[in-house]
Amino acid sequence: MKKNPIYSEPAMIAVLCLPFVYLLLIWNQLPATIPGHYGPTGQPDRYDSKELLLAAFGLGSVLMYSLRFLPHLDPKRNLLGSTFLKIRLLINLFWSAFLGWFWYVSLHGIEPDSLITTVLIGTNLLLAGIGNLMYTLKPSFFVGIRTPWTLSNDTVWRKTHHLAGWLWVTGGLAGAVLVWLLPIDAKMPVSLGVTGLLVLIPAVYSYWVYRKVATITTP
Repeated sequence: MKKNPIYSEPAMIAVLCLPFVYLLLIWNQLPATIPGHYGPTGQPDRYDSKELLLAAFGLGSVLMYSLRFLPHLDPKRNLLGSTFLKIRLLINLFWSAFLGWFWYVSLHGIEPDSLITTVLIGTNLLLAGIGNLMYTLKPSFFVGIRTPWTLSNDTVWRKTHHLAGWLWVTGGLAGAVLVWLLPIDAKMPVSLGVTGLLVLIPAVYSYWVYRKVATITTP
């Protein structure tokens, strides 16, 4: 197995620290309380102190970095290669971009439609990016389409993730376009619907493949 570059973890930490560097620069310009949560239409429905949000997002970033330890907890030991490292990088880039965007919006404000659109497009593009890596993802108890059928048979895992990879790339890109085009009231339901299908279809397909493989191998 190819060893991950020695600079990968420092780079991951740097990515997670970037939004907090930005926050440090604008801290004194932020009001004492800022929107802590936004509803489905992009309107703030809760306000929190900026110190509380700093603590919450700081904890979130620590949890994001803790993903590095998953390979050592996985009994199959298949997450030690570069594929999971790339998935971690995508997730951490998305999280850091989200935090930076959150602090920017807290300082400058933004139209509700633009807020929802930006977050949902980013989420769909993240799904597409992860989908592009699914083709090379090996069986694992923590990452991937983890059904009883994929975890019990490597052929089922491989076939399921070939379909899921194509589906997530296509669905993620299509979801991003739909979010861009649809009215604000439809953005969240459509995005959630797309995400649900991206999970459900591969899960059902894994059962179908498992039955097919079992039929072929049964004497």
